[in-house]
Amino acid sequence: MTAPRLPGRTGNPERDRRARAIALGDAAAWTPPEVRDAATVILLRDSPDGPQVHLQRRAAALSFASGMHVFPGGRVDAADYEPAVPWRASPGSSLPQPALRRTTAEALIVAGIRETYEEIGVLLAVDPSGRAPATDDATWLRDRLALVRGELGFAEFLTARGLLIDPASVAMWSHWVSPATESRRYDTRFFVAEVPAGQADSELVMDHHDDTVLVAESEGQQWLRPADALAEAAAGSLPLLRPTAQTLATLVGFDSVADVRHAAVHREVRPRMGHPVAIDGDRVVWAEVDAYTGETIGAFDIAVPPSEVDGMTERGEPDGMTERGEPDGMTEVSDP
Repeated sequence: MTAPRLPGRTGNPERDRRARAIALGDAAAWTPPEVRDAATVILLRDSPDGPQVHLQRRAAALSFASGMHVFPGGRVDAADYEPAVPWRASPGSSLPQPALRRTTAEALIVAGIRETYEEIGVLLAVDPSGRAPATDDATWLRDRLALVRGELGFAEFLTARGLLIDPASVAMWSHWVSPATESRRYDTRFFVAEVPAGQADSELVMDHHDDTVLVAESEGQQWLRPADALAEAAAGSLPLLRPTAQTLATLVGFDSVADVRHAAVHREVRPRMGHPVAIDGDRVVWAEVDAYTGETIGAFDIAVPPSEVDGMTERGEPDGMTERGEPDGMTEVSDP
C-alpha cells in the first residue's frame, strides 16, 4: 500500500516563499537554519490481525502540526550524550548508521527511548537480567513527571531504578530530514521497537492523569495496523504528515513484530528530505531527495505557482513553540 497523497502546498505562504528562493538559488532571500539531531520510536505490538503501531494525536493548542497523528520522539538533548547513561551492552552493530560517531549514535538511541517514556509512559529499558520493568505504580508516574519537568536526569533515573539501555531493543527503520524551508530543522532517525510486555497500556496513565505537564502535547492515543491508519488518513479522519505516512506504508504486509525486526537488520535506510526545485523557468515543484547527497529519490508532484507565494507574509510558523516538545517525533520533519 502506498501512502495517501497529502496536501499540495505547505499551507504556509512564507514557507512557500522560501521554497521559491531555494529553488531559484536566491541565497539572499532565505538562509536555512542549522539541522539538529532527533529521534522517534515506532512502537509496535502484535495482534491477531498483524502488527499494530502506536500513534498519538498532537494537541489542538500547539502552533505546529496540531491534530496530526505522530510517533513519540523528539530532539537530542545535551544530557543524552552523558557517559553516565547505563548500557546493558555496547551498541556495536545496533548503531543507527555506520558513518555516525559512536557518541552521536548512542545519544540518538537514548533520546528516542527517553522521549518515548516522557510522552507516553512506555519505557524501553531492562534490568541486568534483560527483563523490562512494570511501570504501573505511583512512583513511576512521580519520576516521569520529574523527568518532563527537568527535575530528574534520565541517567540518574535509570541508575536509581537499576535499569539499563539495551541497544537491541530498537532498530533503525527510516530517516527523514526537515526541508530547508523550515524555521527549525531536524535530522530524525526513526527506530522500530516492540512495546515491552505489560506496558502496552502505559499511555493510559497520561490520558487519565490531570497534570497538564503530561497532557499538554497529546489529545489522544491509539494502536492501529499500518494499513488501517493509512486507510483512515486517505478518508480524511487521521491526519498524517508525509514522513509518518511514508513510514507507515513501509510497515504494511508484515505478519509479526518479529518479522519487522528481522527486516530492519537488512534494510537500507536513506536520509529522505523534501526539496523545492524549479522547472519550466520559475515554476516550483517538490522532489524527494537524499538529504546528504542531493540525489533525487522521487517526486512529490506538488506545484507551487509563483503567483501564490510572492509578496505573502509569514503565517502559522512554529516559532512560538517552547523548546519542550520539539520535534515530537514528526513535527518539524514535515510534509514539505
